[in-house]
Amino acid sequence: LFSTGIFTNQKLNLAALVSVILMVCVLFFPPVSHMFGLTVLPPGMYGTGFAMAFFPVIMLELVKALASSRGLERPAKIARSLGFWISWVVCSLIGTSIF
Repeated sequence: LFSTGIFTNQKLNLAALVSVILMVCVLFFPPVSHMFGLTVLPPGMYGTGFAMAFFPVIMLELVKALASSRGLERPAKIARSLGFWISWVVCSLIGTSIF
């Protein structure tokens, strides 16, 4: 992720921006959120959801950096398998303790 650059793919950036705008409209615009049957959550829950959404990305990058610094072959493959399971366990524990 960081070796190629975060903002190098302009089409992907535009798609992500449109997705965020649509998500904000659904979550915070009352007529639209009512159509989807949503209720307003406390701000802390949005922060928790945001953190849980980005935790796997952070874990994958940390494991990949650790694997490449130790000279292991194919650090991306190691990061995908190990980072996924660590992220899954931590997010599951956080999710069950909150809900």
